[in-house]
Formats: sequence, structure tokens, C-alpha cells
Amino acid sequence: DSSKGDAGTGLSNIRLNGVRIGSFGFATVLGIMLGLWVRAHQPFELPLNEHLKRWEGFPPELAHQMVIYERTGLKPKTITAVEGGHAIEVSHDEGPGPRDSVLKAGHTEGPEDLCKSLEPDNWNNNPKNILNYYQDRLASDELYRAIRTKISALKKEDQQMQALEAARKLICQLKGDAGQ
Repeated sequence: DSSKGDAGTGLSNIRLNGVRIGSFGFATVLGIMLGLWVRAHQPFELPLNEHLKRWEGFPPELAHQMVIYERTGLKPKTITAVEGGHAIEVSHDEGPGPRDSVLKAGHTEGPEDLCKSLEPDNWNNNPKNILNYYQDRLASDELYRAIRTKISALKKEDQQMQALEAARKLICQLKGDAGQ
């Protein structure tokens, strides 16, 4: 009879361990889901009118632009600092934005990132998309502006793609040599 008691206790320990493991797994999944919800919905964020009060004294349009920047990280292209004034072009650094973190970090392009960015597959092998990238992201460099201008002047898309691929290979080689 005593052997039946030991077997019953062993079975209950197994069940108890199963309940513990299952509870831990359930709590982990629930914690992850709750964390994602809190990150996405920001329930502890100040209300919009409180954010706007912090920018009191500035023109309303500037206050709204800055609140949008603080809450979302979207950078305005221009800012008007005084009512009725001229819009001022904003320069953008490529560093991490206000919402960047370990989970969503901003970065600057290194030589290998630029090579990967210029790969035609990333742009559906469409030369117009690649040329837009040259204009939008690389326009501050005279070399890239010259490359874009010369390749845009080519009439046929297949010629543009061949020239873009040659330029990409040359850029990757030069960047790689400079990094060594």
C-alpha cells in the first residue's frame, strides 16, 4: 500500500511541474503581448494638449510640427519660426531619432550598407527608383549628383541599369578600399 502512495505523490509532482511550466509560458507570452501593446499605444504619454502647452509662445504651426516630431520622430522638411515668416529648410542628421531604441535603432550608412542599398533588387530593378535614391539620400555629395545626372541622361532603361550597376560596383570597390 505504501508503494501506491509514493506513485501518487510522484504523479502529482509531475502535474505540479507541468502547471508551473505552463503558467510560466503563459505569463511570458502575456507579458510580451502587454509590452508590445504598451510600446505601440503609449498609454503613459502626455495628452496632446499638454504637449502643445510646452510649446506655448511659438507659432502654432511650429508647435504642432515639434509635437509631431517628439511623438513620432517624423522630421519636418521646413520650419517657420515666426508667424508669417519664411519657411526655413531643415537639415537632417542621420543619427537616431527620438523614438529609436534597442528594438528600433536608427543608423547611418557605412560602406557596406551603401553597397547593399544600391543593389538593383532592392529597387525592383527599376532605374528610376535607384536614381530617386541617388537624389533623395545621396544628393549632398557632388559625386553622386554627377552620377545621377549622367545616368538620367541615358534614354533607354537597360542602358541606365547597366550604368547604375557599373557605378554601384565602382562605389563599392572605392568604399571598400577606403575602409581598409
